[in-house]
Amino acid sequence: MSDIVIPQPLQIVVDDLGWFCGDDDRKSGGASRSGMPRRHGYRDYEAMHELGKALDQKIVCGFCLAEWDPDNRLKKFPQISKYGEKWDNARYIDMDEAKRCAKIINDSPYIDVALHGMGHGYYCDENLNNDTSDFYIVKAGKIKEMTDEGYIRGIIESFLGILDYYGINKKVTSMIPPTGVYRFNELSRILADFGIKYVSAGFWEMIVDSGEKLEDIAVENGIITMNRYQPEANNWLAHSIDYGNVPLRVYSFGSHWPNWLHEDPDRNMEVIKSAVKYFYRCAELQGTVISRDMKFAVTQTMFRKHATVTENEKGETVIDISKVPRLDTMNNVFYVNSRFPITCEGGTMTEYAGKKNFITYEIKPESNVIILK
Repeated sequence: MSDIVIPQPLQIVVDDLGWFCGDDDRKSGGASRSGMPRRHGYRDYEAMHELGKALDQKIVCGFCLAEWDPDNRLKKFPQISKYGEKWDNARYIDMDEAKRCAKIINDSPYIDVALHGMGHGYYCDENLNNDTSDFYIVKAGKIKEMTDEGYIRGIIESFLGILDYYGINKKVTSMIPPTGVYRFNELSRILADFGIKYVSAGFWEMIVDSGEKLEDIAVENGIITMNRYQPEANNWLAHSIDYGNVPLRVYSFGSHWPNWLHEDPDRNMEVIKSAVKYFYRCAELQGTVISRDMKFAVTQTMFRKHATVTENEKGETVIDISKVPRLDTMNNVFYVNSRFPITCEGGTMTEYAGKKNFITYEIKPESNVIILK
């Protein structure tokens, strides 16, 4: 490995927060939910807060909010569940528990509320997989077709309205496609109208009609879409995990809510402490830097992908950033890891973090060519 590298940011992204019923209901024609074999409650949000606090990272948390409906306002969207026009969430919701969860979410600086869906599905006769996504249906031949634009806008407006009802005063700037079903340059046109700036999607399953092979990160309708990866050793439904058995990785960490929880909610912190130790070990690998939030992650990924790193005749490291996109949704700094102390020309550099075998530096560019020596 080179002595100086632009590291990959390690950003945690979590699917399927928001459910109160954890059990997978697909066998009865319902939603997959989180698949956790118990109900979710406030301690599960405390766990996400503690994970973010220990890493000093805003965890990107994709929410489904159907089970937060306080007054059956979602009845006008019969496609959100198997119950159709018989939707009656108000009859079952524990409002005291919901409000307790909402307070933890709103008060935590480490829970980044992201749009995932409402009921994580679209229930109609022509959809072969009703539980797949609020935004796409699956037709014969595995053709994925976006649902009605007016419906999508109504779902997103209702999502934001439910957050407002519970006093969760956080801007929703990220989206995680349910079940990874997503077509590049399509849904993003609508998302942009609601202030979404970032999409976390698996590029290996994303539909790209142009046939272009996208890698790592791309821009669509002003939104930055970043590739996500899944843990190699974790089953999607795995809970009560010992992270000591998970292979070390140096890139974004796509995950499922149960992956951070214990079957006994009183033991959630056992999982979190194990995970934190794991990420501390990841942070000691030269090719990684722990992200602070989604803006940090997309900025660092842009520089890592588009900057060129070479060595000049003096043996100095030259970083050409002239091809790096500069968007308002990015930071104006990036990071390098060096195995030895360095100085910088072409920008302002400060030491960011010291590790056992390298130093992480923050660089604020002042020109398109950075020389490190």
